[in-house]
Amino acid sequence: MTAGESGGQKTTQPNVLESQPVLSAHAIAAAAQAAIVAIVTMLASLGWISVNPEQMGAIERMLAAVGALLVLVVPQTLALLWARQQVTPTANPRTESGEPALIVPADLVTTAQTAVMAEREGRQ
Repeated sequence: MTAGESGGQKTTQPNVLESQPVLSAHAIAAAAQAAIVAIVTMLASLGWISVNPEQMGAIERMLAAVGALLVLVVPQTLALLWARQQVTPTANPRTESGEPALIVPADLVTTAQTAVMAEREGRQ
């Protein structure tokens, strides 16, 4: 048995971006902020740019604001995209294989039709 398999079934690790979008967005924003501050600090220490403490504070505040915005927007966008993939559009429904489908209210489906659908699902 290989790693990731148990009893003949493969197990997959959940995608962190899908399972924890808030933490992922926060980590990405924090890493980007730290990288930009580090680069500006390095350039100033090498004498390539001149940055006084007030300017550095303004840069840090701007990066914090952008990071906060990303933490608010990214999780909602990911949730929207994930939810959109989970539903069947009623304007143009399709089966999993891409064929046109018909949405029928449950109370209009007869017992015989239900049996035929169950038989078809069993063959696939």
